[in-house]
Amino acid sequence: NDEQFAAATAPVDAPVLVMAGPGSGKTRVLTYRMVYLIIKELFRARHLLAVTFTNKAADEMRARVIDLLKSRQGTEVESSHSVPTVGTIHSACSRILHRFGAVMGISSKFNIYSESDAKRLLHRILEENGETMIDPKKIALFAALLSEMKQEQFCAEFGYEPSPSRSPAYDARGITAYMVERAKTLLPVYQSELRRLGALDFDDLILEAGRLLRNHPAIRLELQKQWRYIM
Repeated sequence: NDEQFAAATAPVDAPVLVMAGPGSGKTRVLTYRMVYLIIKELFRARHLLAVTFTNKAADEMRARVIDLLKSRQGTEVESSHSVPTVGTIHSACSRILHRFGAVMGISSKFNIYSESDAKRLLHRILEENGETMIDPKKIALFAALLSEMKQEQFCAEFGYEPSPSRSPAYDARGITAYMVERAKTLLPVYQSELRRLGALDFDDLILEAGRLLRNHPAIRLELQKQWRYIM
């Protein structure tokens, strides 16, 4: 429709914000926008980065782009340089850290801990530190607290406004003041154990990539030259 066409062909000299509800064709618009930018030679395919919420959506979008380029260019899309980089925010950050993480002491062979991996590690750490009555709900609450604290640390490092103070006694999730204080002592232990295991959890992928881009301008510039348009 007209609104989708306008979004897909919007000028590239300013940010574009598309607001739309579920099932309204957002993925279709992004797919056609990538193809439009390539066909009109506004950007080479390898200079485009598209970030999605799920791996499934990324795979579908990549496949659609390839099919559309084939139909319009009349040739096979053979190399990775002929297709935009499409993935989740975690996969994009993982790609960055695999390539450049060594400057921060992160091995290129790091393991990625899923939420379930992280919870199993946290369960073990809680047991080893004398915690009793450990159930899945408690693990999930501690995991949420550690995630929030890591994000707060990241914001503080770069001078962002801190998040509003918690009221743990009244937290709707069931987090208590004791759990908040306990999480403060668990966080360095948890992070130290991740490092020992050569692993990053989902939060670390984003936060460490953010630190890398903030603290290493030469690498940031190299990636800006590589991905010149981000969606």
